[in-house]
Amino acid sequence: VYLFVLRGPLARADKLMLSVVAFTWLAYFFNYFSGGPDFGARYWFLMIVPFVALTARGTLTLGSQSDESAAASSSHTLSHTLSHTLSQTRWLTAVALATIGGVCVFMPWRAIDKYWHYRGMTPAIATLARERNFSRSLVIVAGREAPDYASAATYNPLDVGDALPVYAHENSAAIDSALVNAFADRPVWFVDGPTKSGHGYMVRAGPLSTAEALQRIGTKRDDQLPR
Repeated sequence: VYLFVLRGPLARADKLMLSVVAFTWLAYFFNYFSGGPDFGARYWFLMIVPFVALTARGTLTLGSQSDESAAASSSHTLSHTLSHTLSQTRWLTAVALATIGGVCVFMPWRAIDKYWHYRGMTPAIATLARERNFSRSLVIVAGREAPDYASAATYNPLDVGDALPVYAHENSAAIDSALVNAFADRPVWFVDGPTKSGHGYMVRAGPLSTAEALQRIGTKRDDQLPR
């Protein structure tokens, strides 16, 4: 983008793309006061469309300039073909190197390492669901809200009527009973989360019918719930 903008005259569409970049920056400038994590209130990602457009324009311009240079350097057909091929190879290599460089800059430790099992969050519940074939069931997860239930909640379907497991956090006997009754057409699983089991997600009971689940919940005392 920088090379393209600095190279010389710009077309009307190019100026329009730069205007979108400038307008986005100005519109979100006053969000600088907002703190929080790096994936919070940021505006660079909103510029991706004009940046992609300008990058493509720069690449095409570089290619056309290389073609003109190759044509000027040789008039012989075979020499011209070789020059053209070499020219294309050079500018495509330049684009490839720029792309690889961008990936290396854009994929730092934050994306590769920091959020791997971040704060105890793991996909282990999905593995357990496949192994035990939870399918269309109600899964009540015991343990801390985060990471035990939070790791499971991310797999909840947008439509709870889908033939997929619905995950809920273990609560009081009254709330759990109401929950089981609300999903009376599903088998019920009781799963202990990592902070409760000490070594990962573990099925405590299931699959149970609605009556069996309600009976099990009825024997639970609220003071036994994790805090």
